[in-house]
Amino acid sequence: MANRRNIEVAKVAHLQGHKGAIYDFVIDKSTETVYTAGADGLVVAWQANNSNGISILQTNEPLYSIYLKNNVLKVGSRNGAIYAINLLTKSLLKTEKKHKGGIFFINED
Repeated sequence: MANRRNIEVAKVAHLQGHKGAIYDFVIDKSTETVYTAGADGLVVAWQANNSNGISILQTNEPLYSIYLKNNVLKVGSRNGAIYAINLLTKSLLKTEKKHKGGIFFINED
């Protein structure tokens, strides 16, 4: 444990599921699940009481952004594609190419 200026830092968990950096995340409060998108092309689901993530999508490119609405997870990629995942069935609904550059933010509200 480290201590600096009355701030205590302690490791509380070691999460396993990605093989690279995590670029974005979204929290589903109703299911207590955190979904992450990363440099390794993975979308990983994390349950609040488990330190091992479950991969629900794997691509061949980094994933930069993630958005959740109505049990559909949308993930933005480096090459301008948005992947839509049905969270109830854990299946890919569609892949939609938007442009040639990375998608760093998704918001449909």
